[in-house]
Amino acid sequence: MEKQQLEILIRNCINELIVNDKYLFQNDVHEQAITSRLACYILQKMLPRSSGGWDVDVEYNRNCHLPKKLHTVNNIKPDIIIHRRGLNNNQEMESNNLLIIEVKKNPKSIDIDLDRPIQV
Repeated sequence: MEKQQLEILIRNCINELIVNDKYLFQNDVHEQAITSRLACYILQKMLPRSSGGWDVDVEYNRNCHLPKKLHTVNNIKPDIIIHRRGLNNNQEMESNNLLIIEVKKNPKSIDIDLDRPIQV
């Protein structure tokens, strides 16, 4: 999947989340509730792994049988990861990890217009 296609897909999913799940933003639910809903929208739009596509996981912390790590940081657990489960990357190739999404919320400092879509 091309970077621009992925960006459009993610923005469309965020827009769906904002439109369909306003309650989550208006009632200060936990970040994990928001990321799990976003992952559902992403999963609906991604080509499934069984068809040569991708796995979409929330709070996924495994790299084959070992804990997932990022360069020198051990035991990472991304909010959302688009990847191919159970396949390890070699040193030169990152093709089994498409995107990691980290979500941070601070309801006191965010001013979101829940009725206006995000522009691509």
